Amino acid sequence: MLPGAIQVVNEALYASATKIVAQIPELVINSGVHDVCVELCFNGQQYSESNKLIKVMIFEPNLGDKERTKMEDDFNKARKA
Repeated sequence: MLPGAIQVVNEALYASATKIVAQIPELVINSGVHDVCVELCFNGQQYSESNKLIKVMIFEPNLGDKERTKMEDDFNKARKA
């Protein structure tokens, strides 16, 4: 586990040979785009140590749908630039 990381155990579903679907718990961090480290365990005892990062977009709870869509669109445009 990375320094400063918290551990959350959550169940995931095997979707295909290349995809796993999981719901991440609510994160108490500032709104914006953040890297989150994901590790996998298939037996409840041995965890991966790949330190794979995924990007998650965090929204303020009171943000409306239009504002969320605009943030997502702005982020996607910046990634393509």
